[in-house]
Amino acid sequence: MLSTNALIRRLDEDATLRRVCGFGRKLPYRTTFNRFITRLGRYQDLIDDCMAVLVTETKKVLPGLGEKVAIDSTTARSHSHPNRGGKGNGQPSDPQASWMAKTSTRGKRETDWFWAYKLHLVADATYGIP
Repeated sequence: MLSTNALIRRLDEDATLRRVCGFGRKLPYRTTFNRFITRLGRYQDLIDDCMAVLVTETKKVLPGLGEKVAIDSTTARSHSHPNRGGKGNGQPSDPQASWMAKTSTRGKRETDWFWAYKLHLVADATYGIP
C-alpha cells in the first residue's frame, strides 16, 4: 500500500477483504491505523521471525517456491513533504523518501521530479507470491 489512506480506500471498496481482516461495515479512523502501524513497528524482530516461519511452512506445500523469481522496481510517491520535517528541524518529514526523476512522456528532454520511495519487488515467478 502506498499510504494509510490508500489502505483505507482499498478496505472500503472491498467487502471481502474487509471481512477477512476482521472489520465490519465501519472502518476505524485513519489515526487508529497510524497508531497501530507505529506500535507494530516496535516488534519488527518478531514480525521477521513470523515471516521466516511462514515462508518455511509455505515451501512445504508449494514445491519450488523461490527457485524462479521475477524482479522489478518502480517509484511509489510519498505523501510526506521534503521540506517539512518534524519539530521544525529542516529535515524531511520522511527520511526514507527522496527525490526521484522520471523522464516525461511529454517529451524526450523533460524530466519530472517528485518525492517518493523506490520500491523493489521480488516475486516467485511460478506462484506469483512476493
